[in-house]
Amino acid sequence: AINIDPRANVKKYVNRLGLTFPILIDERGKVNENYQVIAIPTTFLLNEKGIIINKQIGELNEDQLKKMINPQ
Repeated sequence: AINIDPRANVKKYVNRLGLTFPILIDERGKVNENYQVIAIPTTFLLNEKGIIINKQIGELNEDQLKKMINPQ
């Protein structure tokens, strides 16, 4: 995950949701600029080559994420 708001309390968010994966901080706004994020949250799904294959603007629940990963 990447946090594009360095002022946000990421540790509190991680603890509240019990997240176990790393969250990078985009202190210079490069991710926001390069990926043209227009709303928070935005979820990108990348393939094994690093190419964006899906993008979801707005909140994403567990079922939606599962369908995004495996759209069968």
